[in-house]
Amino acid sequence: MNELKHVLVIPDGNRRYAMQKDIDIPVVYKFISDNTTTELLKYFLIRKGIPELSFFAIARNNVLKRSDKDLDYIYEAQIDAYNTWLKISPFNSKIKFRFVGDMELLPKEYRETAKKLEDATKNNKHAICNLLAAYDGQWEIIKAIEKAKEKKVNIAEFYNYLEIKTPIDMIIRTGGEKRFSAAPIYQSNYAELFFLDKFYPELTIDLLDQIMGEFKNRERRFGK
Repeated sequence: MNELKHVLVIPDGNRRYAMQKDIDIPVVYKFISDNTTTELLKYFLIRKGIPELSFFAIARNNVLKRSDKDLDYIYEAQIDAYNTWLKISPFNSKIKFRFVGDMELLPKEYRETAKKLEDATKNNKHAICNLLAAYDGQWEIIKAIEKAKEKKVNIAEFYNYLEIKTPIDMIIRTGGEKRFSAAPIYQSNYAELFFLDKFYPELTIDLLDQIMGEFKNRERRFGK
């Protein structure tokens, strides 16, 4: 049976879903933060006991290129979710939250709330949730190279200089697109890929169960 230690989720298709269903985009962002993402974390980190989950909160290029209005909707919904997670179990008692990305690009309120969530959960041992905020895989590698400059390191040792320090076993991307975009590149070397035609707000527990079943039945050879 394949061992699953680290899952990456790329939640794509929120705006397309809003357009298709004729729903205001702030409503969609609020729904996914309060419901889809919250249930996703529960599913993997609590119900299935996966040790680590990385979740794309917002890509660095989104922060740099999207309109302030659209970004404000995303920030507001995510800040509300983080404040909720601070108050409820098992999020505040079992999950260690880490924010990974170019955080200085984000608004002050976002950074302050992220820091509160990190500080409040830093001693939790059950599972780790990496929230990728203003994140880009190439950006992370460049930062790691700067840290490792003039040091001779091998493939395994290079993880010590990355923000996400463990290999990713499974990548789930919603929205129908079949690409990594700004995902953690180095850590995804042997990841099993699942590209879903469903938009992120349509991601259900039944779909996740199907993915888990398929992952268990795949043959993972790691180059052997």
